[in-house]
Amino acid sequence: MVPVYLSNKIRNNVDLVDYAKNELKLVEPRIVLDKLPMYSKLIFDGYPCIITGRSNDNIKIKNTIPLILNKEETRTLKDVIDYFSLDNKYIKRRKVCEKDGKVIYEDAETKKMRFNREMDNLYETYKYKLTQGVYQNRHNTVKTQVIENQEYFKALNEEKKTKILVALTKKFSNSGTTGVDLTYINGTKGQGTFTKSKNIEDSKVILLNESVTGLFVNRMEL
Repeated sequence: MVPVYLSNKIRNNVDLVDYAKNELKLVEPRIVLDKLPMYSKLIFDGYPCIITGRSNDNIKIKNTIPLILNKEETRTLKDVIDYFSLDNKYIKRRKVCEKDGKVIYEDAETKKMRFNREMDNLYETYKYKLTQGVYQNRHNTVKTQVIENQEYFKALNEEKKTKILVALTKKFSNSGTTGVDLTYINGTKGQGTFTKSKNIEDSKVILLNESVTGLFVNRMEL
């Protein structure tokens, strides 16, 4: 990186190489890439991502790995989002059986216990994905927060649990570039912003140049 007060003096690649030699004391420096275009696809220390912007000394990146859940987890997440979105905070009842031509539904207490159990299981799934699954190499995650506060999460009421699960779901989403509110599990507001330093000297970064069809990919190590 070039300090701001020197940026006006470096007008071309020759000046940049001279700066690297004389100021940074690099041996035989070379310019691998003049500019890294916005929305470039990268593999950053083993994790695929896309550049979405810049902030001071950091680059903003977003996730490219979609969240995949099984059928039961998907149903739980749908119930969570429905509960989170409704003002009256209604928990959907599940069918228990049919008797004499009538549908029997679970009672209020059973419904509440089942919903809490399913939310606890979904939280466990998210913890697994962050620690052993496809997201374990993701940068600036909420991994530590999720691991250390699982028991605290289990003690929350339904409304607070849904808020935490919705927040974590946003962090798994492709568009989850901003931080989320994890204050209910001893976190902070705006936690987990997906950024990396512009100085990639200590990182392994690979630029992926894909064809329009996506069938052909050229990999360039930066």
